[in-house]
Amino acid sequence: MGNELTLSVNSFYWSFVVTGLLWLLCWYISLKAKEEGTWKYAVMALWNWLISYGKELLGDYAEEVMPFLATFFVYILTANWLGLLPGFVAPTRDLSVTVGLALLLLIWIHAYAIRKMGWKKYLAVFFSPAWWMFPLNLMEHITRLLSLSVRLYGNVSGEHLAVAVISLLVPLIAPIPLLGLSMFTGFIQAYIFMTLGMAYTAEFLEEGGLLT
Repeated sequence: MGNELTLSVNSFYWSFVVTGLLWLLCWYISLKAKEEGTWKYAVMALWNWLISYGKELLGDYAEEVMPFLATFFVYILTANWLGLLPGFVAPTRDLSVTVGLALLLLIWIHAYAIRKMGWKKYLAVFFSPAWWMFPLNLMEHITRLLSLSVRLYGNVSGEHLAVAVISLLVPLIAPIPLLGLSMFTGFIQAYIFMTLGMAYTAEFLEEGGLLT
């Protein structure tokens, strides 16, 4: 119990560290983006790519949805990479953090679906294709919380543990290639989280008749 409490307190602290770093990064980028030059064109190119990618699933709703989903991507990526630095801890190694992220994402998706579809079409999704499918449809949405949170927690925790063990066994050779592998897997986990958010949102909009 004591170790779990310590882990949660540490994760809470490191979550604020990640948030603070991202605030500083956003402030710096916003200043640079106002100036003509590489930063401005890089931000514009990144934004155009993000919207283009989102339109593959979300169509015209991408410009509304992708900024929020991209926030999860940036946060999770930063948290994962932060844990690779000596003395730093990735908050995504704590299940309470990943559950919180998954819960926030799903609450937003449902709220967005209600705003776009209305309560009638939103509730109809849970009774499709027949009323007796309601328990199964409800269970499907509940398991998404478990899927998002446990997948992220398990992959990040397992990866950091494997890197630590291998680095102890082969301290001179392993760290550099393992660091590159960890950065790649950290990126993939953030990318998957964002893409699943896109897919869940698109599913609601499609079932509500807003996407074809």
